[in-house]
Amino acid sequence: MLLVSITSLAEEDCVFDQNTRHEDNIALQKQYPGSKYIKEEYKIIIPVEDGAISINKGGCVHYGMSIELRTHKTKAFNNENSLFNKIVELATKYAKDMLEIDELKKTLYGKRWEKISSGGYVVYYEGYQAFEIYTRDEDGITIIGMSFYN
Repeated sequence: MLLVSITSLAEEDCVFDQNTRHEDNIALQKQYPGSKYIKEEYKIIIPVEDGAISINKGGCVHYGMSIELRTHKTKAFNNENSLFNKIVELATKYAKDMLEIDELKKTLYGKRWEKISSGGYVVYYEGYQAFEIYTRDEDGITIIGMSFYN
């Protein structure tokens, strides 16, 4: 979510080189057989057993990442523990180069976060200016995601 608004800025307003961002995302996409890269959105879509993973890595003004799992509509992630377990799983598989997984666990299970009115969580993960976790239902699917940047 946070990166989506960043990517909408004109390329000439970007601090980070967007050509390098494309090259990095293409390299990332090659790590996941069967995935596809949507260049206009700087997004990698990875089909998984229970839906699809969307990864947006890089940035224009801030460098970060967003990861979303889109799956069949479910209430399985309506409690904090199951949501956080899924976030740790996603981070371990798709963001281990950007996050210290043990630190993420300490942050989440140590309750270094605040629930916000949208139902998401602002997470106080050291080293990142913004870190958000969210889950929502939309058009018959459930979306579980995280977005962070420094």
